[in-house]
This record gives sequence, C-alpha cells and structure tokens, in this order.
Amino acid sequence: MTKAATHKPMPGLAWPGQKVRWRNPGQARAYGWEALFGPGPFVVVRIVDHSTYGLATGLVLRTAIGEQEIPEVWMTLTDEAAGEGVPQGHVRASAGTNPALVRKEVAT
Repeated sequence: MTKAATHKPMPGLAWPGQKVRWRNPGQARAYGWEALFGPGPFVVVRIVDHSTYGLATGLVLRTAIGEQEIPEVWMTLTDEAAGEGVPQGHVRASAGTNPALVRKEVAT
C-alpha cells in the first residue's frame, strides 16, 4: 500500500499584511484557480483556524474576485515577505499550538 499524498503546511505561517503566491503555479493554472483568483501575489487579510477539524489553516486573501479563503497548503510566502518574520505584537507558537491564535499583548 502506498502512502496517501498529503500537502505540507507553509514553513512559516503568513500573517495579515504579508504577501503570498501559489506554491505550485502550474497546478493552480491546471485547476483553473489562477484564472479565477488571479496569478498573485495576494495580500493576506486574516487567518482562519481549522485545526479543530484536522484541516489546514485558511488564509483569507485579496484576490481578483474579492476576499477568498484558500488553505495554506496551496500557498507560500513571496520572496519579499519571507524575510519579514513575525509582526510586532505577535509571538511564534510552540509545536502543537496553532500560531494563528497566539497573540502577545503589547503595552502601549
């Protein structure tokens, strides 16, 4: 029996304001997603936690047809966003904790 194909999550979860692109543009083109949503890059509006259901985190993106939620497994950070790191006020989560829900309060 062969192992089922699985898609790995993004190495670093995108944060609102960062830009992402299709992880595999050829596959996005073949499925018609590029024609529907656009070629990217896309700005992340917010992230949606689906870990309760065993699903990948959803990224709500600004696309050609408006804001749409796309699972993180189909996206990757753009080269310019990859070096940005974590926005101020956020902290990376430890393994087993969904980073989408971790926020450190910053005193102003």
